[in-house]
Amino acid sequence: MSENRIGRGWFTDALKFAFAAAAVTGSLSADALEVHFLRHGETTWNRGKVIQGSIPYTELTPRGVWMARETAKGIAAAGIRYDRIYSSNLLRAYRTAEIVAEAQGVKPVVDE
Repeated sequence: MSENRIGRGWFTDALKFAFAAAAVTGSLSADALEVHFLRHGETTWNRGKVIQGSIPYTELTPRGVWMARETAKGIAAAGIRYDRIYSSNLLRAYRTAEIVAEAQGVKPVVDE
């Protein structure tokens, strides 16, 4: 991804899909759709207090991996199940989504 696509791209597509699916099944209600947002775990650049923006290649630190795993455990402990997990193709976001998705038994959907 060569630009910051906030408000466009994968997120907008994911919401459109979710609302369309709910509308088709007739299940569009206040309880039909929940959207959760999760920020990526700590990265090497976070530790250095460097702004990453849309730089695609920043890695999670060991602490960032731990944060994602702990978050996945907390999600499971809360009884939350995801049908789909969407992620940008930024390495830090994808790796975080991958860890949570693995715990849920799904694969992250990525915007290419």
